[in-house]
Amino acid sequence: MKKFLEWIWLAVGLLLGAALGVGYAWVIRPAEFRGAEPAFLQPVYRGEYILLAATAYQATGDLERARDRLALFPELNPEVLNSLAQQVAAAHGSDEAARGLAQLSVLLLEETPTQQIPTATRYLSPTVWRTPTDPPTLALTVPFLPTATVQPAATSSPTLQPDFLLVSRDEVCDARISQPQIQVVVRTPDGAGVPGITIRIQWEGGGSRFVTGMKPDIDEGYADYEIEPGKQYQITLGDGLTVVRDLMAPTCPGSTAVAGGGESVSFEGSWRLEFEMR
Repeated sequence: MKKFLEWIWLAVGLLLGAALGVGYAWVIRPAEFRGAEPAFLQPVYRGEYILLAATAYQATGDLERARDRLALFPELNPEVLNSLAQQVAAAHGSDEAARGLAQLSVLLLEETPTQQIPTATRYLSPTVWRTPTDPPTLALTVPFLPTATVQPAATSSPTLQPDFLLVSRDEVCDARISQPQIQVVVRTPDGAGVPGITIRIQWEGGGSRFVTGMKPDIDEGYADYEIEPGKQYQITLGDGLTVVRDLMAPTCPGSTAVAGGGESVSFEGSWRLEFEMR
């Protein structure tokens, strides 16, 4: 009987100890989980999360879901998304991620109240935007997601048509533009600017990318890239069927007012190319 009572008291003690332990761990002092949210990830994984969120938005168009995902990172704002899109495009990263970042940057910028900037400070020419603020300092390490490859169809198909049609190619002679540019505007058939279009630019010995929508105050479908005088460039849009070659900074005639004397001084101009998205 004594041994039986000892087993009873042992069982009661074990049950009481377990109950006290569970109560202390769950009620009195529950565990605090750290590092489980995206904002606590290492910089490279935070960057990957952001790129995946932008790629998901590009695929689904769910702005509310994308806004909730990006709200987990307090350092993100339209300027940072703008810079991330440019980095991804320049490093030949995922087109979908770059386009999604650019579109989110434009949409979030439209929702963010901004201070009024004097017109004389904002617009130095009809086609060139100059921002008075310095580029944002990024606290993220951005990995570049691989661009998806499309396998060619096994069956024959009709002749492919380009996604973009060049509708105008004009020289821009404005002495207030200090560095020659290739300016690109992409619009829909009804005239609306299209942000997030990646433009590949190539020259002898190099190449890069830039994205429309980075300067929405000019046009949501606008992008520009500074070029060097004397070099030939070509740009490619979309699936590679729209190519514009032999782009070299044109020589623009100067004026005696600029020269300050009796003779004209020429200068290097820019190109403005407008495309219609089919």
